[in-house]
Amino acid sequence: MQTFKCPNFLDANGDIEMVMYQTVLQECRKWFNSVSSQYDELLKISIEKDDSSCFIGNIDSNRYISQIIVSESDFRPYRYVEFTIYDLDNDANQSPAFWFGDQDNSSVEDIIDNLNKGLSLVLLI
Repeated sequence: MQTFKCPNFLDANGDIEMVMYQTVLQECRKWFNSVSSQYDELLKISIEKDDSSCFIGNIDSNRYISQIIVSESDFRPYRYVEFTIYDLDNDANQSPAFWFGDQDNSSVEDIIDNLNKGLSLVLLI
């Protein structure tokens, strides 16, 4: 699996939060597109929403359903990225088999590493 690195820099107005969000959004899109091209025949992959403010994508297998959400900060238990995976064989319990939410100190590399950890679970067939 490919990992992505991105520099930290300020935009013209000095708004590092907006630049960080746009960087995370862009790198998560790249990650999702890479997953889509590598595993298109093995997984059911779809995009629910993709615009300048939000990205929502689904990556499903015969056993797992998952969703990645990248959106601007709000009142959530994560900063920008949430990746949730449910095991269809354990649907009665309804707790995620995997959950990742980035934090204020999460780097782009941390985020991609955790997305790859979740993906490795979905790929277990």
